[in-house]
Amino acid sequence: MGFESVGIMLHIVPIMVAIIFVLVFAIMISRVINYGKQKTKAEESKSAKVVSKRQHIWGDRSHTNHYATFELEDGERVEYLVPSNKIGYIVEGDHGILTHQGSLFVQFSRQVEDRYSEDY
Repeated sequence: MGFESVGIMLHIVPIMVAIIFVLVFAIMISRVINYGKQKTKAEESKSAKVVSKRQHIWGDRSHTNHYATFELEDGERVEYLVPSNKIGYIVEGDHGILTHQGSLFVQFSRQVEDRYSEDY
């Protein structure tokens, strides 16, 4: 009995490894294709307000994804994955111009309000 189960495992394990490999490869290819589709879309700029920011830490705390949620003029809220080198320039409550390319974040240009425009 013991040798028969080992023989079955010698057939099943390579098949399972192959299935997992194919699934991981398919997911990677689909992400590359999706990214390519988003990069071919035209860049759009819209007036928006920064509603919130959040982080997702993964990989035993060695990787951090940064997200920002923007509220557009029509009230729609959208969330984008923001590169680490740009997240520090985005502050909750700021108003500005959000530029995106499909579902990809491009930039957020803050509009600075002139606090000294009133006559004293």
